[in-house]
Amino acid sequence: MHRSACFTLSALSSLLLASLLVAGCDTSELAVDQSDEKLRIVAPEARDLPEDARVAIEDAIARVQGVDAVGAWSLVGLRRQETWALATLTSAELDQPLADGEETHLGFDNLHALLLIQTERGWDAALEDDARVHQLLARVPESELGPEARSAMFPRPDEVRASVYAGYKFFWPSGNAWRVTQGWHDNYTWGGQFPAGTSLDFDITGATNSDILAGAPGTVSYVCNDGTQVLLGITTSGTSEKLGYLHLSSSSVAAQGIGQGSTISMGTKLGRMLASDGTTISTSCGTSIGTHVHMYLPSQSITIDGVTFSSSNTHLGENLFSSQGSGSTPSEVIVDDTSAGFTKFGPSEFWWQAAIGHGSHMWYTFVNGSTQSNYARWQPSLPGAGNYTIYVFVPSNHATSQQARYRIFHNGASHYATVNQNAYYDAWVNIGVHYFSAAGGEYVELGDATGEAASTSRKIGFDAVKFVR
Repeated sequence: MHRSACFTLSALSSLLLASLLVAGCDTSELAVDQSDEKLRIVAPEARDLPEDARVAIEDAIARVQGVDAVGAWSLVGLRRQETWALATLTSAELDQPLADGEETHLGFDNLHALLLIQTERGWDAALEDDARVHQLLARVPESELGPEARSAMFPRPDEVRASVYAGYKFFWPSGNAWRVTQGWHDNYTWGGQFPAGTSLDFDITGATNSDILAGAPGTVSYVCNDGTQVLLGITTSGTSEKLGYLHLSSSSVAAQGIGQGSTISMGTKLGRMLASDGTTISTSCGTSIGTHVHMYLPSQSITIDGVTFSSSNTHLGENLFSSQGSGSTPSEVIVDDTSAGFTKFGPSEFWWQAAIGHGSHMWYTFVNGSTQSNYARWQPSLPGAGNYTIYVFVPSNHATSQQARYRIFHNGASHYATVNQNAYYDAWVNIGVHYFSAAGGEYVELGDATGEAASTSRKIGFDAVKFVR
C-alpha cells in the first residue's frame, strides 16, 4: 500500500475522504508539533489549531480509548470550516508527514475520523465511535456537509441510534419547586467521563436540603468519594449516555449502599445534597459553594421532565417540578364546559349551546377569520407536576371548523395544535403531550380566530378537555 502526500487517503477509506479535502501542501515546509505528549500535530494545516481544540481532541480520545491509553495519537489531516472541522487521527506511531510514494503502516484499523465543533463555550470533539458524535453533527449545516458524507464518515449503527434516552426526569422528589442556579458551565471532564460545558446546578426553593433521586435507570460506572462528598456517574440503561451527580454527602450515599457497579432504578434515592450553606467546601471531588446538586448531563441540548435545556435557554430562575414519585398509574383530570375551570369570553350574543357532547352539554360559536372575538379557556387543577397528554372532545354537531386552533399554555410557554373538528364525531382527539408545573395559571384555550372566513358559516365546538399524566 502506498501513500500520497497531504494524506488524501482515498486509497484507504472513503469514510475519511471528506475530512481530508484540503489544499495541496509543500512537504519541504512541513514541521511536526510535538509539544503535547498526548497529541502530535502532523498535518501542516492544523498548525494554528487553538489550544482548547487540542484539549477537546484529547478528551475525545480518552472517552473512546480510556484515560490510561498508552502513547500519543497523531492528527494527520484537517478540513476546517468557520465553526466546525473534520480531522483524521491515527493511533499508529507517526511523528512526521509521509513523503510521496512512501510505504505506510496506516490502514483501516488505526485511522479514525473526528468531528470538531466550536460551541458557545469553546471547542468540543468526538470520534466516529463515540455516540456523542451525532449530537455534535447536528450542529453542522447540511449545506456544508451533506447526508451522504455524514453517513460515510459517521455511520449510525442500531446501537448508536438507540443510545438517545428520552425519558429523563428531574433529580428530586415531586412537590417542591427547584431552580437552576447556574447555567452551562464546567469544562472539567473527569478524564473524559463527562462532556465539557454540559453541567447545570439545581437547588430546592423554600427548603435547605433534599434527597437526590436517579433521573434515569442505569449502572454506576464512575465514583469519586473523598469521605466528604461524592460524584456518582451513572450510565443510562441501554445507552452510552451518562448522568453525573456531584455534591452528594458521602455518608448519605453510603447509607444507600450505592457504589461502583450498583444497578439503579428510576427514582432510586442516591443520597442527599452536601450541606454547604454559608460555607465553601473544597475537597478532591469538587468545590461546593452553597447547598446544591451539580449535574453532568449527556449533552447541552437535553429534555428532562418535558423541559428542554438548550444553549439559548437554561430556564434560569424558573420554577421546575419533578414527576418523580408521582406513581406509575396515570391520573386523569377532565374540565368540562360546565366545570368550574371552564370560562367563556366575548359577547354573549355570539355564544350558543346544545344538549349534546360530553356531559350532554356543549357551547359553540362561528369562525371569525383572523379576528378573535369569542374564546374560552379550560383551566385544570392538576395533582402534581409532570407530562400530560391533552385530549379535546369534539361533539357530534355544531363543530365544523376545519382549523380549530387550540393554545396550550403550560409552564410559562405556549404551544398550538390545529384540529379539523369536522372530521370527528363524539370523539376524544389527542393534541399533544406537554409538561405542566401544576402551579396554577395553566390552561387550554380555543377561540374563533381560526383563519376561516366568517362567510363560511363554520362552527367551533367547545366541550370537554382531558389531561392525562
